[in-house]
Amino acid sequence: MSSLNQTDTAPSSSSSLISNSFYLIGISTFAAFCVYKYIFRSKKQIKTNSIVIIGPSQSGKTSFFYYLLGKEKTETVVSMQMNEVDNFKSKFLKSSYDLIDIPGQGYFKESILENIQEAKMILLFVDSTERSSIVTAGEYLYDILNSDKFNVNVPFVIVCNKQDMNLPKNKKMIENNLATELENIKQIKQKNQLDDNAQVGVMFNMKQKFSFSMFKNIKFVESDKTSKYEGLIETMNKLLDDN
Repeated sequence: MSSLNQTDTAPSSSSSLISNSFYLIGISTFAAFCVYKYIFRSKKQIKTNSIVIIGPSQSGKTSFFYYLLGKEKTETVVSMQMNEVDNFKSKFLKSSYDLIDIPGQGYFKESILENIQEAKMILLFVDSTERSSIVTAGEYLYDILNSDKFNVNVPFVIVCNKQDMNLPKNKKMIENNLATELENIKQIKQKNQLDDNAQVGVMFNMKQKFSFSMFKNIKFVESDKTSKYEGLIETMNKLLDDN
C-alpha cells in the first residue's frame, strides 16, 4: 500500500517541478522585456529639437509651458510628471519645437540631464521673490554645468520670473545670488571630494572663483505673467534665430 502511494505521488511532484520551471521562465522573460522597454523608451525620449523648461517647484515654469500652448493654467498645484508636446508650432515662436516641462522634484534630476544634451534651448525658471527658489536653482545649475551632457553652445536662459509680485529681485541681483550659490557648492564639493554626477566635471575642476562671464551662452531675463512674458519670448526668438 505504501509503495502504491509513493508511485502515485511521483508524477505529482514532477508536475509541480515542471510548473515551477515554466513560472520562473515566465518571470525572467517578463523582467527582460521590461528592462528592454525601459532602455528603448529612455533612448527614444531624447529629443533633438526641444525647448526644455526646468526650475524649482512653484517658479512658474508649467504656467509658461501652457502659455506657449495657447492654454491658460491657473491652478498652482505642484507638477508630478513631465509635460511634453512634439513638433508644436506656438504662435509666439517662429518655428516648431518639442516642448518639455520637467517638474522641480529632485528625483527628476536624471531626466533633466538626459533631455538637455540635445536641446535647442534651456529655460531655467526662478521665483524672483523667494530666496529658497534661488538656492534650489543654484543646485540645478551646478549639476547641469558640471555634467558632460551639457552643451556650452546651447542657449541657456535663466528666467527671473514673477517680477509682478511683491519685492522681486531684479536679474542682476539674482545673477549675483546664483554666482554666490554656485561658488559655495563648488567649494564644498571640492573640499569634501564630492561629485554627484559620477564624473569630475567643469565646475568640480574650476580653480578660479565662479562667474557667469565664463559661460557666454547663459542669459538672464526678467519675466512675469502679467506682461505676457514679452521680454522672455523676445529673447527666445532672438537666441533661436542666432543658433
